[in-house]
Amino acid sequence: MEIKNIVYLPVWVRAVALLILGLGFASGLFFVYYSITSVKGGNPEYVKTALSVAQFSAYGLAIALVVLFAERELSINRLLSRMDTFLEKLLPAGLRRIRIPSLGQINGEPIEVETNHARGKPRAFYTLRYQGYAMLVQVDANIKQLNVMYHFPVVAEADLEPLTAKFETTIVGAKQVGWEFNSYIMQEAFDNRFYLELFFRMQIEENFLLNSPEMLFWITDIAVMSRSALMKGMQAGLLPHHQK
Repeated sequence: MEIKNIVYLPVWVRAVALLILGLGFASGLFFVYYSITSVKGGNPEYVKTALSVAQFSAYGLAIALVVLFAERELSINRLLSRMDTFLEKLLPAGLRRIRIPSLGQINGEPIEVETNHARGKPRAFYTLRYQGYAMLVQVDANIKQLNVMYHFPVVAEADLEPLTAKFETTIVGAKQVGWEFNSYIMQEAFDNRFYLELFFRMQIEENFLLNSPEMLFWITDIAVMSRSALMKGMQAGLLPHHQK
């Protein structure tokens, strides 16, 4: 359910509406019971009217509860909580499912994932480690947009075009899904080092945080893209390597 489809009402208005609907429902049931028990056989007109009142109130209560629940789910605090869950738990879990092809390993070898995220912030950093190699991934998430950035340390004078060409397979695959792409040589504020930055952006039509299948799709797609970037970075010799 989209935010534009929810009408936000003051607390007192919601309380009064629920009270009226609740009283209507209780009164309707009471008059049905009274009509049947006080008059032999009941008064058909009274019973019919009371049932209509109870039915109308029940429908109203059901709709009100659905709207109130949806309003709660779309509150800023609730959406921030969902964002934290996505960045801290769901996306890292998806990245840990990455497998690197290896001789003798039918399903490939797993990687290690380190997460760095401050709760309430729409940005997280992940360090993907495999056999001494380490790749830094930055993910910025908004309710209708995802930005994924891969960082490869380079010297300030590095030539952007040939370095970017080393990731052609990754870039082509991402573009086929709909990711917008750009690349830069930038000095990053978090450590003042220069990086080749592969920047992927996806504009999403609906709030993916409220749609579990769509969220799973993007988690899986980011994992596939990250696997490709990690493998190409290792092949190109662009990732730091530390012997274990």
